Amino acid sequence: SQGVEVFYDTEAKQLVGDASGVTGVIAETADGNVQFNAAKGVIICTGGYSNNLDLVAKYAPAWLNRPTTGAPSCTGDGILMAEAIGAKITNMDQVKANALCYVMGGAGISLTAITDYAVLINHEGQRFMNERGGTVISRAEELMKQTDNEAYAVFDQTVIDELKLIAGYNDSGYFYSADTLEELAAQLDVDQAAFLSTMAAYQEAGATGHDEAFDKEIYDPIDSPKYYAALVTPSMQSTYGGITVDHSCRVLDNNDAIIPG
Repeated sequence: SQGVEVFYDTEAKQLVGDASGVTGVIAETADGNVQFNAAKGVIICTGGYSNNLDLVAKYAPAWLNRPTTGAPSCTGDGILMAEAIGAKITNMDQVKANALCYVMGGAGISLTAITDYAVLINHEGQRFMNERGGTVISRAEELMKQTDNEAYAVFDQTVIDELKLIAGYNDSGYFYSADTLEELAAQLDVDQAAFLSTMAAYQEAGATGHDEAFDKEIYDPIDSPKYYAALVTPSMQSTYGGITVDHSCRVLDNNDAIIPG
C-alpha cells in the first residue's frame, strides 16, 4: 500500500513510551536494535501462544508436550510486550484445540475436514463419543481420556472421492487402507473383534441415518470400500486469551484504564 514500508527479519521486542503512552517499538535486526516511532499508535496483532512452551506450562499445562497444528509464529510475543508495560491480560487458559490431529515427524496435521465422515475408535475397539457432539475442546478432552490419548479415525472411499485435501494426504501415505474392514483391522493396534463389531453396528445404524448409541445423525455409513484409518490425537492449535481491550480495541491496564497509543 502507498506509504507503508515493510521490514523483514525484524523482530519486535519491546514497547516504548513515556507519560503520554506507547510511542513506538524496539525491534531486533541482524544489524542490531532499531526503534520505530509511531505516528499515531502501535497495533499489536501477533496471535496466540501455542508455540511458547513457557506460557503453555503456565496457563494451559494439560496441553504441554502435546502436538500443535498452530503456526510457528504463535509465541505470544505481543502479549508479553504489552504485559511488560502494565497491560491487563485475560482468559489465558482458553485453548483453541484440534480434536483430529495426525502427527508425522513431530508435526501436527489437521484432519478436521473428515469430522462429518469419520467414526472414532479407540485401541479397545470401541467408540466413545459423538464425533460431532459438543465443542471441539470437549471432543478433544474426551479423546485425551483414551489409551495413549489417541484413537483411529475410520472412513471410506467417499472421503477420498469428495475431499481433495484428504485425497492428497492419502497420496502422501498418511493413512492405513484396505479393501475390507477385516483387512484394515489387521493393520491397526486395536482389539480386532471389538473393532469389527463396532463397525458393523455403525454401518447398521448408518442404514437408518441415525446413531442411537451417541445420538448422532450419520451422513456417511462408511460402507464404500476402500476403507481408511488415521491415528489421531488432540492438538493445541492456538489460544483465545490475551491483551484486554475496550470496544475500540484500546489496550487496558490492570485498573481497566486505557493505555494511550
